[in-house]
Amino acid sequence: MNYIEHNIDTMEGVKKLIRNFPAFWNNEYHGNLEEQNYQYMKELVDVEKLYDRIKSLEPDLLKIDNLIDIFVDETVSEDKNLQQFIYWYQKENDLLN
Repeated sequence: MNYIEHNIDTMEGVKKLIRNFPAFWNNEYHGNLEEQNYQYMKELVDVEKLYDRIKSLEPDLLKIDNLIDIFVDETVSEDKNLQQFIYWYQKENDLLN
């Protein structure tokens, strides 16, 4: 088991990993996980394993009901970044409803 796999054994660990990829301003404000952030993330992280871990920990999170609420203009929570990751993964793999 590598370092990343060891640290995504909880949903909190999954959120912390995803949180490393959105923009961050003034040591205070986190931004959205944009598509380019997701593409860069794929270069460093096995997003398939990450998505599977989310599915095993909290499968209900994989149901995206309202895309409008996923991307916001204010500082973004870890939960929103998690939803954004799920959105980009599902979009890329044609899993969106």
